[in-house]
Amino acid sequence: RNNFNLRHVGDLAFAGIKDFHVLDLSRSMITYLPTEGLIDIRELVIEETPSLKQFPSVFKFSQIETARLTYKHHCCAFRHPDKQDPAESSLLELTGRTSACAAQNQMITPSTASQPDTSPTFGPTGVFRIRRASRGSILSSTPNSHNDTKWVTCGNFSSPKNYSRVMCTPQPNAFNPCEDLMGYEWLRVFVWFVLLAALGGNLIVIIVLLTARSKLTVPKFLMCNLSFADFLMGLYLLLIASVDVHFLGEYFTHAVSWQNDGGCQVAGFLTVFASELSVFVLTVITMERWYAISQAIHVNKRLRMRQATGLMFFGWIYASSMALLPLFGVSGYGAVSICLPMEARDVWDIVYIISLLIFNGFAFMVISGCYISMFLKVRASENMARSNDATIAKRMAILVLTNFICWAPIAFFGLTASFGHPLIDITNSKILLVFFYPFNSCANPFLYAILTKQFRKDFFILLGRYGFCTDRANKYK
Repeated sequence: RNNFNLRHVGDLAFAGIKDFHVLDLSRSMITYLPTEGLIDIRELVIEETPSLKQFPSVFKFSQIETARLTYKHHCCAFRHPDKQDPAESSLLELTGRTSACAAQNQMITPSTASQPDTSPTFGPTGVFRIRRASRGSILSSTPNSHNDTKWVTCGNFSSPKNYSRVMCTPQPNAFNPCEDLMGYEWLRVFVWFVLLAALGGNLIVIIVLLTARSKLTVPKFLMCNLSFADFLMGLYLLLIASVDVHFLGEYFTHAVSWQNDGGCQVAGFLTVFASELSVFVLTVITMERWYAISQAIHVNKRLRMRQATGLMFFGWIYASSMALLPLFGVSGYGAVSICLPMEARDVWDIVYIISLLIFNGFAFMVISGCYISMFLKVRASENMARSNDATIAKRMAILVLTNFICWAPIAFFGLTASFGHPLIDITNSKILLVFFYPFNSCANPFLYAILTKQFRKDFFILLGRYGFCTDRANKYK
């Protein structure tokens, strides 16, 4: 204990030690725990040892009663030993069945040992009785009517050790349960439809806008940035869904490595950067449309490309900064399996989380305010030149609704969690992750690009250049 210079323990370090019941390796730097000689250990203490990320098979500790460990997910091994080490679990079950069936062939009592065996012969799953006696249990296949006789089936024996009774701390909790990454089976399937929509829709928009021969205007430039951010959100979902499939049924055995060795950090950076950049760009697009409608009679008063580039540069700096802070100790991505910054250990963590929520809430209010203003202006105007702006304003209503659907649940549950009163556990928060969190990433490419006439024109012209839909493409030339 308290030996930070201890980094390696030999495979036979504990072999041959008699009356070895307590082992304390807390606050060390070991990365591997040998189990040779630990079969009689009753208390295992390895607290504050983050370097030990892979816990050995619990079947190696057949006498253990108490375990005080570093990671919550390591205690899941005692709840589900068959998932942590399925090979050893199957072997022990097979050994138990074999021993039971072998014992069935010697089902005699002292009083009948000299009598010939006239009982029927059973197969490997035959039924026999366990009759209690003063000296252990005697197996018998001779019918009797004693009330202390129990029927069992040969072949249903398993390991006698009930590891779920081991007192293990820290206990898995609402934010780090022993479940798979996606939790619900139906959610595991649905997430693939969501991520394919986000990846496919935004990739099409990026390709069409960047390959179109028409001039790159400010709206197209902003839309490219928005689609890129939403595409990254799809990549985040793809990473989460892939890890879920890869570790299906045994996630808790890999949870520590996934959440602390870089995987969660990459996923977390992607999702925070994507969400913040998406919100920022969406706000700029909304304000650009509002300014265009408000200053419709002043043709020269429009957002210039240079100004748009400066705004996007600031947006990228902001999104990158917010995504990098958890990598430098402000909150953190490794607190939960879905790699969102939900850790609130100190004041700075709480300030960070609340700052994210305030920015997104402010952006939503700006978008809503601009939409209301645009709607009132086009409603009061009879100018036919503004008919397209009216269509855009109606589309903005849908965009405001999608923003509300996306961020209202996140903001509400995020605020309650940041103040220490979470109203939802990590299992149900995954529903928010799949249904609400990426909602904008799926809707934006359709509402802002794919459903517009200009995009359809650029799309079919692009297909026509490669020999597809030539008739339709010629109509737009």
